[in-house]
Amino acid sequence: MSKNVILFLTSPSSINRSKMCFDNFKQLLNLGYDIITLSTTDLLHSYVIEKSTHLIYDYTSHKCDKKFYFDCYKASGGGYFMYDNNSNHTVMFYSDTQFPSVLRNYRSLVSYAKCLGYDNYFYIEDDHFIHELDFQIIRNYIDQLSEYDLINFSLEKILTAEKPQWLTWFNFGKVNTMFDILKNVAYTEYEYKNSDINIYSHFFETVFTKLIIKYKSENCKILEETTNIHDIFKHSSINQIYSYRNLLDDARCNFIYDTKNSKPVFYYSSVLLSEPVNVKVYIHDILYVENTLYPGCWFYNYIDPQLIENTKIVINGTFVKTFVGSQNFSYNGELILNS
Repeated sequence: MSKNVILFLTSPSSINRSKMCFDNFKQLLNLGYDIITLSTTDLLHSYVIEKSTHLIYDYTSHKCDKKFYFDCYKASGGGYFMYDNNSNHTVMFYSDTQFPSVLRNYRSLVSYAKCLGYDNYFYIEDDHFIHELDFQIIRNYIDQLSEYDLINFSLEKILTAEKPQWLTWFNFGKVNTMFDILKNVAYTEYEYKNSDINIYSHFFETVFTKLIIKYKSENCKILEETTNIHDIFKHSSINQIYSYRNLLDDARCNFIYDTKNSKPVFYYSSVLLSEPVNVKVYIHDILYVENTLYPGCWFYNYIDPQLIENTKIVINGTFVKTFVGSQNFSYNGELILNS
């Protein structure tokens, strides 16, 4: 009988994140499979520590610097996964990411599962709650690993693209198959930055997909699920803290560089949000400007560079963001005004 395991990656960086991890982990236990947990911090609920079949800690942060991504994006003509292109302007966000660390953590989990003799895995990160009404769907996918080697889910926005792009944070596979793929990939940020730029210089879903396609065996059978994952797991809560919904994500709320006027500018985009958002900009704790943006809208405002360190953004009267004035704003992104 096949040995199945859940590979659970968590990064509890706050009390709220730790509680979310606890709730989602506790629900996964009800599936009845062993769970290997990898945590990148010590802020792990005692219940998760006690109930994990095996537990790994990896405190090493492998995060490439902003200049690396800036150079890659500029060379490719692309940008981070959030950007605007409208009749008034084009804005490209460039962002350093945790992708090298996620790839390392994924590889560690799969390698550990292989050492322990597991056959099949379900990989999931800590911001997904799987409702019991969707448990049978999870079991059905694991059962399909008797026919397929990997089961990947496509990003909805590129389903019509010629090349696939597979989700990194939710997938199924045979342990041996994925181990043979991952043993070839970068394990540190140095390897990440100094390996094939055609693979590693992209958004992580693209990197993940390219690595699988390059290193899979000829007889590897992949089931590509093209139905939107939210439509598959209708009762579950997927991507509870995904950057697409993060009101303060660096690729939504940031100072970027105005290429026409050669100066930094505060920019906020409500692209991909489902509800209006109220944005207040304070300088020295005095309200400087306020805007309510509806989904798909944007605004930008020039602020004296010497005042950036004294600038505070308040979103919906609750969420607060501050900035470092000495940073290179070009690395955050560029505003290209139409002539």
